[in-house]
This record gives sequence, C-alpha cells and structure tokens, in this order.
Amino acid sequence: MRAVPVLTAALVLVANPALATLGDGATASAAFTTTTLAAPTGLTATAGCAGLAAAKVTLGWTATTSAFATGYDVYRAVGGGASTFLASVSPRTTVAYVDTAVSLLTQYTYTVRARFAAWSTASGTASATTGAVCL
Repeated sequence: MRAVPVLTAALVLVANPALATLGDGATASAAFTTTTLAAPTGLTATAGCAGLAAAKVTLGWTATTSAFATGYDVYRAVGGGASTFLASVSPRTTVAYVDTAVSLLTQYTYTVRARFAAWSTASGTASATTGAVCL
C-alpha cells in the first residue's frame, strides 16, 4: 500500500503583520499602509420649497479625489444641536442630496463625509435656514 501525503493548512495570526513564517519554510510578507480618505469639498446648502407648505434643503459638493471611496454619509444638525446621521449616498461620483424631511423656518447645518468600508472623513459644513412659507 502506498502512502498518500496529507496536506494541511493553518491560519496563524501574527502580532507583527510584516512577517509571517509558513510551515514549509517559505515566508510571506505583507506591507500595510495607512491611506487618507480625501473629504469632499465645497459643500453648499440651499433652502427651497418642495411643494405647497413643504420645505427642502439641497446639498451640493465637489466629489472626493479618493478613487476608492464608495460614497458619502450625510449628517444634519437642527439649530445649534448635535449632528445626527441622515443618509448614505453612493456612488462616489454623487455630488448632491436633497433633504425633504425639514420644517419651515428652521436652521439646519450639514456635514458630508466620504466613505469607504468603515472609514470616513469629515468635510466642511454648510448651513441653510428654510423659509417661512412655501407656495
């Protein structure tokens, strides 16, 4: 009877990711780099009307220069309050968002962040105050 070699594989997590030694004497190395996700620029917020007695705020920005960004996260603060997550938009070439969940005669401040997986980076903020009346 002929012996059949058995191949096994094991995954080993190494504290130093730059060098991992394999069981057969070969070595594998990995280089990790830190990449900065470029923020979108030129954020603007313009208040307007979305119909009778319905306000809206239209956001516009210049797309991120990071080719690996997958989209944007939009945050909104009401008056001087804290920012809360509003929406995710994609793809990265998207350069506008319309917020129709706003009230008349209210100030809103928006922040748009470029997104890739769990990474995001803040852009500048822009504010708009909705009108008293929409006709």
